[in-house]
Amino acid sequence: MKLTTAVLAAGAAVSLTSVMVGAARLRQDARHQAKRNEAVVARNQLDWLAQMSTNADLAKLWTPEAWTSRSTCSC
Repeated sequence: MKLTTAVLAAGAAVSLTSVMVGAARLRQDARHQAKRNEAVVARNQLDWLAQMSTNADLAKLWTPEAWTSRSTCSC
């Protein structure tokens, strides 16, 4: 094998390795971002539920009509 061919092959191997490491890093970053998003959404839901359970005026806004009509029904 000539020296230039060996140098080109080594360069190609390094480039391929760099691409594979970069792709793995991007996948890992995407997974971590998805987990962070999931945690933020869960926290928002918990905050919302806490507000609904402690504030009667807010809870009334989210009460389904079927529940309110049954409680006032004179059947």
